[in-house]
Amino acid sequence: MRTLVALLLCFSAGCGYRFVRPGGELPNGIRALQVPVFKNETSESGAEAVFTQAFREQLMRAGTLGDDDADGRVEGTLLSVTGAPLMVSPGRFPSYRLTATVSVTLLQTGKRIRQATLTQHEDYLSGADILFTEANRQNALRRLAQNVMREAYERLAGG
Repeated sequence: MRTLVALLLCFSAGCGYRFVRPGGELPNGIRALQVPVFKNETSESGAEAVFTQAFREQLMRAGTLGDDDADGRVEGTLLSVTGAPLMVSPGRFPSYRLTATVSVTLLQTGKRIRQATLTQHEDYLSGADILFTEANRQNALRRLAQNVMREAYERLAGG
């Protein structure tokens, strides 16, 4: 019985699972980040709030969201949000693609540590009802923000 328990402990210890923060550790010993509202250089009203919130949520998951006393700061700029028809077929409603470009800069005591500019896209469907189409567009914008901000954190943390 002791042998069986010892073998189970050995095998379970080497299972390969471990708990780590998503995106890895931040550089220069930074443990927490302050994130002011991103700048919005687009005509997409309110999009800066969606992208800022998505980045803050990513930091919460990683355990690195700080307040005004944080030892690091991330400044972001929403550079573009564009939409275009993706596929149009006779008798069908078109699909659309949203594309966003975001720049994020990691600062420590006012000095730039890392910077990344990312562009991603997200597709959504339209319909006969304008409210349905707009709801799909807003959901696509949120998904796009979450995906871009996940990659942004990985780039800032991992290099």
